[in-house]
Amino acid sequence: MKMLRMILCSAVVASFVACSADDISNADAGNYPDDFSDKEYAEVNWDLVTIQMKNAIAAKNGKSSAKALDAKEIEVFFDKEESIKEIFTKYVGFADSIYPGFEKLKTGKMYMDFRETLYAFHITGNTATKDLAFLKEFKVNYDVIREQYWMVGRIEGRPYRFCKSGETKQLKVKDQSQAEAVRTKWDYSAHLYCKNKADGLDYMVR
Repeated sequence: MKMLRMILCSAVVASFVACSADDISNADAGNYPDDFSDKEYAEVNWDLVTIQMKNAIAAKNGKSSAKALDAKEIEVFFDKEESIKEIFTKYVGFADSIYPGFEKLKTGKMYMDFRETLYAFHITGNTATKDLAFLKEFKVNYDVIREQYWMVGRIEGRPYRFCKSGETKQLKVKDQSQAEAVRTKWDYSAHLYCKNKADGLDYMVR
């Protein structure tokens, strides 16, 4: 029965539909670090959250989704610079230092690739301000986030929380001291890792 549940949960994670939180906590509590928090894990691994957001937006857009927006839609979308910049940095994940500016991003051909990355976070017909409101109010599926750690994240050596004082002595490295070579991948599940806010690097906790 437990094996059946694990198989079902694997399929669920692949499609980003959650398994029961009670099933996870009751059956598999021993598979997580004692201080594991799905909310902190999501904050540390923000890409897992944005995947859910992009999937939800793609479902809303349906066939109207496109890699490029027409001139009319661009004009609607680019309403306020502060909204565009927050999506560009917090949700797309680009650094502040490479933000080209509102007008260049909106009209400059050389910034087309940057601009197109915004569209995955755009609901057709919305202004950027409305898109940002949707993103801020988005309900994260933490069951999926939690299951991702058990199924994939621990093997990848994803940091499961932010580092505490004194935990930034040994960087995460890809060698036999921390990870086992498995075919073309590396299995980091023998250790736990944290992310240091100061430098953005991952360190081995134990």
